[in-house]
Parts: sequence; C-alpha cells; structure tokens
Amino acid sequence: LTVYGNLLSSVVVLTTALRVFAKERADVLQRDLLTGLADLDSAAPGMRLWYLAETARAEPEAKAALLAADPTHLTLEDLPSGPTRKALETFLEAFGHRGTREAEIAEPRWREDPTLLFTTLQLHLRGGGELGPLVVEERQRKVREAAEAELAKLVPAPLLPAFRHLLTLVQRFLRLRERLRGSVTEVLGFFRLVALDASRRLALLEPDAGTDGAFYLTLDELHQQLRHPGRATVASRIRQRRRQLERDRALPDPPDTFVGFPPPVSDTREPSADALRGLPASSGVVEGRVRVVRTPLEAAAFERGEILVVGQADVGWSPLFLVAGAVVTDLGGPLSHASIVLREYGVPAVVNVKHGTRVLKTGDRVRLDGDRGEVRLLERASVGDAAGVSA
Repeated sequence: LTVYGNLLSSVVVLTTALRVFAKERADVLQRDLLTGLADLDSAAPGMRLWYLAETARAEPEAKAALLAADPTHLTLEDLPSGPTRKALETFLEAFGHRGTREAEIAEPRWREDPTLLFTTLQLHLRGGGELGPLVVEERQRKVREAAEAELAKLVPAPLLPAFRHLLTLVQRFLRLRERLRGSVTEVLGFFRLVALDASRRLALLEPDAGTDGAFYLTLDELHQQLRHPGRATVASRIRQRRRQLERDRALPDPPDTFVGFPPPVSDTREPSADALRGLPASSGVVEGRVRVVRTPLEAAAFERGEILVVGQADVGWSPLFLVAGAVVTDLGGPLSHASIVLREYGVPAVVNVKHGTRVLKTGDRVRLDGDRGEVRLLERASVGDAAGVSA
C-alpha cells in the first residue's frame, strides 16, 4: 500500500505540473517519460521468451518440435533434451506462477497451461524480423531521453532540479510496483496450489465436485467438508455456482462508480460504433486486422502483426505484446500493469474502450491511434476473416 500510495501521489503531482508547463503536450510527454525503464520486472517474461525463441532457432530438433504441433497440445516433454528445453524449464521456474487474469487464483498459471507461451514461441520462430529486446530497450530509452530533453526546455530553470527529482521518484515507484506485483502473484500461485490440492481431496470424497471444486466454496464450507466428510454434499452447490459464474461472465461490466450495491446489469446487446474512444496507453498509429482473444486457447490462432483485442490485459498476456501490431483493451488505465509493459515494448495501445471485445470482430480492419486514444473501424471482416481465416 505504501508503494501504491507513493506512486499515485507522485503521478498526480507530475501530471499537474506537466499540464502547467507542457500544455497540450502533457499527456504525450508523460507517457514518453515513463518508458525505457529497462529493468522493469513485468516486461521480463516477454523479453525472455524472445531469447528462448532464438535458442530454439539455433537448435533444429527443438525448433521442429515447437513448430510441428498445435500450441494447445504442446508440452515441455515434447521438446528434446537440450538447450531449448532447459531454457524453457528455467523460464517456468522463474515465471510459471504468472498467467492471464493472474490476480484470480482460480485461473490457470503458465506452468499448468503453457498454450500462450508456445503460441508466442511459434510466432517468433515463424517470423524472425522483429526487433530484439536490446534494440527495443535502446529505442525506448531514446524516446524517454527525448522527452526529458523537451521537458528541460519547457520547465523554468529554477524548478528543473525539483522536476527531475519528482520524475526519478515516479520511475522508481513504477519499478517497485511491478516488482511487488510479481511477488504478490507468486504468493497467489502458492495459494492456488493449496486450493488445487484441496480440490483433489474434495474430489476423492465427492467425484462430482470436479478438479476445481474448492474455488467455488467458502473457506468454512471447504473446512467442514474436508474435516467432516459425509455429513452433507456440496457437489450440487458447486455446480450451481459454476452456472452462476458463467451467467455473470456473459453480462456487461457494471458502471465504474455506484453507491451501495451495483445496479442490475442485464443488457447483452452489442453496441455498434465506427470509432471507439479510450485512454491513450502507448504512443503510435497502426492500421491492421483485429484478433479478439478471450482465452489462451483462442490466442493459439493469433497471427504476427494483428491488433490484439482483449477484455482486460495483464502481465499474463504480455508474451503476445511483442508480436502484436497494437493492443486494445476494454478495461484498464495508463498506469495499469499492461500499459506499463506496452510502453516498455513500444507497442501502440488504447485501453478502457469499454466495448472493444463486443464491437470489434476478428478480421475487422481498424486504425489505432495510441496518442489520441482512438480505434477507428475501417472495414468490417468478411465471413472468412471472422471465422479466423487470415486475409
């Protein structure tokens, strides 16, 4: 909480000061000042996967094994013994606790479902023209230094030392926050292992509870069932809560703010618009085809250079960022974990567009402006595109 509080307060001061001195350039300058940080923990998984792909490229048997199968069916055991397999084992030891929607312990981690990792490795191996991590880091460092030079011309000389100190604090707190996120996710990964073991024990007592039954019970309910088996059945309760979860997932998001309980949300009509407005997260303008992805399984169809559209991006999606042309998210903000990583990678992005995954369809052609926070529909997908056929 101290790190988050310090980051928020320092960003508020920085934002206010930039609006005074940089005027209409304030937002762009702020984004550029908060990139090129080099040693950002949350950016590490995507960078490490690039190096892993280069290792596989130099090992023909491993490369062939990685490209031979659907990424949804690949496992570590499919790789021959050698540098690539060893590198992937090391990667999973370091980052296996991460995953999509990683703040939710009911969601699988990369060590359980490496589909996204194998998808990304295949895209790297089939491409080979993308910039490497060192080049990306150098490019983003130059972006930050250019912003710092521009800032030095805008801020009065007597105030410049204080301004630079403030910027140093913001950058430091950003690094600490991302390091903290990694540590918290690692702890959540441990809690998930405990919950999975509890689910296994529960399934021995009630096979109908499934392999993830513990995630649908309160702690008291789980304790009662494991300590006093046979007194009551919870399988029907678990099934009911699974159904309720699926119904809830199909509903639109509740309002950002409300008093008391959130109002009922039942509107499942798809909004339509030729342009979506969101928040600028990472600078750049890109035109390309959309790929709407909701699960790692759907990500297996992702193609290099497509514009990735997701409901909520986090570090668990970051392996795809380096092979995406741009990124659009329904939720999030300029200081979200995904936005920070996207700026570090230099991938244009617009976040918090609200209805991106409902308005946009796979195969649509759009123009994304990461400076203005706009996604403009240029062309609707044909039937073949919408079905996942590349155009």
